[in-house]
Amino acid sequence: MDLNDFKLYSVIIEGGSGVLFQPMNILDYTYVLTAKHNIFNKRPKADDSRFDEEYLLDKVNVYIQEQKGKPQKELQIIIGETYFPHETIDIAILKIGYIEGYQNIYANEDYRKLEGANICGYPGYLRNEKSSISEQYTSFIIGNFISINSATCLAQLTDERKGQVEISGLSGGGILKIENNHLSLFGIQIEVSSRMENGQIEFVPIMFFDDIINSPDNIDKLTPLYPPYIGRFELLKEDILKLESCIDPDFISVLREKFLLKVDEIELSPINIMSAPFSNQLLMHNVNKSAMISKKLWISWLEYLIVLHIIKDRSLSNDDLPDIFNTIRLIHTERNEDWQRFMSDIFRTDLYGLNDKGVLIVSSNKTPSNVLIEGNQMITNIANANPVGSFKTDIADIHPLEQFKFIHIRAFEKVCEENECELKNFTGLRIKELIKELKKLFDELLQN
Repeated sequence: MDLNDFKLYSVIIEGGSGVLFQPMNILDYTYVLTAKHNIFNKRPKADDSRFDEEYLLDKVNVYIQEQKGKPQKELQIIIGETYFPHETIDIAILKIGYIEGYQNIYANEDYRKLEGANICGYPGYLRNEKSSISEQYTSFIIGNFISINSATCLAQLTDERKGQVEISGLSGGGILKIENNHLSLFGIQIEVSSRMENGQIEFVPIMFFDDIINSPDNIDKLTPLYPPYIGRFELLKEDILKLESCIDPDFISVLREKFLLKVDEIELSPINIMSAPFSNQLLMHNVNKSAMISKKLWISWLEYLIVLHIIKDRSLSNDDLPDIFNTIRLIHTERNEDWQRFMSDIFRTDLYGLNDKGVLIVSSNKTPSNVLIEGNQMITNIANANPVGSFKTDIADIHPLEQFKFIHIRAFEKVCEENECELKNFTGLRIKELIKELKKLFDELLQN
């Protein structure tokens, strides 16, 4: 991703801006998150024309970047159907027809960590009938977070010379940052007030949109600001178990087909797991909670569930997960290093409940050189660097390396790749034998 993606996700809403967001639904609608005041206009009061009053527009024009092939959309403003305002805060959700290609944006509630983010949108001084929508777009870099007062945050742009003229029209624009190859949305810019210092902006953190979504009036009308795959593992099918080190394309095709069939039998979803009692133990020590919606985390969980399905020869339900989690536990980090570089974070992770001789499966953004922690010298070196002390386990005075087995999630894919020749013998009509052989290989990996 690059800065052009900020532009692609930014839209014009009448005199202000907005940001496209694909929420957790079955891809039947998309959101435009914006400032509530963008949906209003002013007119002279009927009883005293010397003063203006605000009124709700019947419709608004939504302009989307032309290079995406999306024309201007005229949206009828219907409260509770297309328009969902916050009761007291200057934010609103517009619900429009589904637009393909806008799923790579996540809500990030850690609004204090927005240094280096951009405020994106379409300021009034660039609006011109002769210019394209692309030419009307701009963004400014945010230097630092300043403060929060109730639901409104104050932030400082790196360019302190920016005044109201340059910022006006950005209302409703997104506070966006590229993180781990996706866009993080921290909040929405609100109306510029006359008291603002040069180079400062006000925004509402993204979590306040949950007030709109969770309102009793909006039940069954809106879905959470999670990526669509949080609702359905099925949307991650093409990302799992790629078998890239295998040679025979026919073997890859058959084996992946069998793995993907298992996906259809999984009754769980990421949202189920996020709601489970052990959900606070899914992430490694020192990993921000925003990683709970990480695509890599849930790709790893889907692979994990397929492996468990094969080992236990049945699908799993919510009732099964607590016991399994304390026998074969998966934890995730967003770090891009070999896991030997962050062993200290693994050992500081909350591992309470994991049984003695249990298995700890590690998910990370980088496949390590060794997918198993094994070998006396390696164990000795790591143990010496991380002596027994304050480990969060149920067995005191025992190093986690003696208590648990450590496997990287990539190990299950690797064992398939390394046994390609043997497994190819079962990829004809002997599907039951293939699953039986996979079960044996996975069992050996977990137990040895």
